[in-house]
Amino acid sequence: MRREGFTLIEGLLVLSILGVFAGVSMPMYYRYQERNNVSLAAENATEGINRACILSQLGEHDSGWGYSITYGILYKGSSYDTRDTAYDESYPVFGGVSVTGPDEIAFHKLTCEPIGAGSITFEDGGVTTEIVVQSGGIIVRSNDKLTICHKPQNNGGNTMSVSENAWPGHQGHGDHLGECEDDEDDDDDD
Repeated sequence: MRREGFTLIEGLLVLSILGVFAGVSMPMYYRYQERNNVSLAAENATEGINRACILSQLGEHDSGWGYSITYGILYKGSSYDTRDTAYDESYPVFGGVSVTGPDEIAFHKLTCEPIGAGSITFEDGGVTTEIVVQSGGIIVRSNDKLTICHKPQNNGGNTMSVSENAWPGHQGHGDHLGECEDDEDDDDDD
């Protein structure tokens, strides 16, 4: 009588193939998650800042408006600390994303001229996006940048930011994602 089923070798072969697929796909999934987190954080901040500008231009509730990057809160008033909390709206930055730049951006009533302006950078796992608040409240999103260690085999390498489309070439000659261990300087290369 013949029994149907899998042999131990067939079972181990299937498990090893699944293991290879998991090993290849997990880093890609984490990279996708990092890129998604950075993109959502930048989009939420952009939406909050643009809304603050529009409400300021309209003179909504006879006030200027602002956005706290630190807390992800759209607020009524000229600063987060002196805001009227009854009008707060939430546009949060997601966990795991580090943010550098001004803590808040506020706008003058009716003109939408920023009280605090500058560049805000969102970073997670070497994936970086920057938004810039300019006069008139215009938000400009720059291209995604990757932080890499360029030529790590040469005296520790050189930390730099490159555009995403330049990464395959850098990866091909041995560069890796993230900062170099011994290098504190960031250079830009496109």
